[in-house]
Amino acid sequence: MPEDDLFDLRGDVRTERIEAFGHDADSRLTLLLRVLDQARSHLTIADLHAPDQALIYVSRGFETLTGYAYDEVVGRNCRFLQNDDREQRAIRTIAEAIQAGEETTVTLRNYTKAGDLFWNELHLSYVTDRDGRPRYAVGVQNDVTTRVKLETQLQQAVSETVSDAAWFTDAIMSKLSRLNSGTLHDSDALDELTPREKATLEWVSTGLGNAEIALRMGLAERTVRNYVTSIYDKLGVHSRGEAIVWARDRGITAQPD
Repeated sequence: MPEDDLFDLRGDVRTERIEAFGHDADSRLTLLLRVLDQARSHLTIADLHAPDQALIYVSRGFETLTGYAYDEVVGRNCRFLQNDDREQRAIRTIAEAIQAGEETTVTLRNYTKAGDLFWNELHLSYVTDRDGRPRYAVGVQNDVTTRVKLETQLQQAVSETVSDAAWFTDAIMSKLSRLNSGTLHDSDALDELTPREKATLEWVSTGLGNAEIALRMGLAERTVRNYVTSIYDKLGVHSRGEAIVWARDRGITAQPD
């Protein structure tokens, strides 16, 4: 390997610290790469001057993470990790960072050789040439699949909680409005219900689902579903939760067995 290339790959490693081992240039580079392998780092190095910015090195940790062997990936652009999943904002961010010679950290969807999805937190930095221009792109990968799954579950839980809170707030405001207007006991709406619809509403107020109500009333589930839809329309409510609040506000409920 030319001495200039060795200098570039060493980056900030001081020459005298490596030369203290008394090895020649290639041996010192071999030692450095062996240290990286032993550290189990998920590391890649790409030559920005090579065709398609091909990889020139991947660590053993990278092989373990992705399932790809060294000889399978060196000489290729690392986009193979994306399979056909190319419509990711993170991919554009990487391209823009390389173009500008800027460091960046992104999280993107990657795939192992077996086709398994994993979320890769990639930190991209550079080793520069003697003129300070980026020559090699160094990628450090971190499998954050578990973290992303937990974050997604948390976001879903928060979204559901916010939705429930919004509904509860709306129900309280509606109730206050009816209290202020003196229309809490809206007998006209109740009178519009047929006997079957009233009976259905009583069971709805207990929190039972349509299938359970159908069993208790000896009806087809589809018939109960039609009754519930009619109840919503006549009471002016838009969800089962609102119907339950409406019924319980008026003392309407069935007595479960």
